Amino acid sequence: MQDKRYTEIFEAIKKIAEPVRKVMNSKRIGVAIEGFAVPHIHIHLVPINKENELDPHRATKAKEEDLVKIAEKIRRMF
Repeated sequence: MQDKRYTEIFEAIKKIAEPVRKVMNSKRIGVAIEGFAVPHIHIHLVPINKENELDPHRATKAKEEDLVKIAEKIRRMF
């Protein structure tokens, strides 16, 4: 990936992270970047409050309707 694209991605992460943190009422936002199984990258912004919460094995599945409500709250912050 070209340097310009990396910069654009991290600028987008920076823009989105604070609204996500506020809506989720978390202390911080963890960032996980992966892309082994596909020819592109996935960036996860994860609300965290303490160490080890970025571990994907500790993740819990959210209800679709809850995710829709969270996404709408985040969108309203822009």
